[in-house]
Amino acid sequence: MQPETVSAFTMLQSDVMEPAERQVPFFMKVYIIIFFTCVSFLAKAQELFVFTEPASNMAAKSVGLRLNNFLMHQVNSSSYSSYQLTPEVMVGVSKKIMLHGDLFFSNMHSNFGFKGGSVYGKYRFFSNDDIQKHFRMAAFGRVSSVNMPVRQEDISLYGMNSGYEGGLTVTQLLHKVALSASGSFLKAMSNGLYKFPDGNNKDVNYTL
Repeated sequence: MQPETVSAFTMLQSDVMEPAERQVPFFMKVYIIIFFTCVSFLAKAQELFVFTEPASNMAAKSVGLRLNNFLMHQVNSSSYSSYQLTPEVMVGVSKKIMLHGDLFFSNMHSNFGFKGGSVYGKYRFFSNDDIQKHFRMAAFGRVSSVNMPVRQEDISLYGMNSGYEGGLTVTQLLHKVALSASGSFLKAMSNGLYKFPDGNNKDVNYTL
């Protein structure tokens, strides 16, 4: 009876092929994307801002550029005729400090042009890192200045209202899953010569 031999090539081939067998088929990924896209059109819900910042910062001494575009319904109109362009510069000052600078351009309430800007900063003051997991906490703040009429009830310091915001955010990473939560206090102020309407100009935001 001859002993069974296994070549190095067979072992290598087995190691290479095994992960591929556990991968999700491509057509299943397509079906999942189509399903959730269709559900999003039918959902009756408030806006979800996908650019919420986690407690982690970008790499130190790095620079990032972001260009945001917004199309919105004009008042008393069914067309998407209101447009806002927001170029953004992100700078990793150090491993604990990150800064953002935004400029707001839009055609709302007047011809397309410069409407204001904002500065955002984040300081990571706690970090407990381990292999494939970490827990981090950071404090953040934003100051915005906008010069156009205030015609909406909700407060947004991202191109709609002048004011300031401060808060805390926490992030827990477990292998490939990251969970973040944040809470902040913000206060809206008059947009230059355009006074903030009578009402509550303070708000508390939270995300999960």
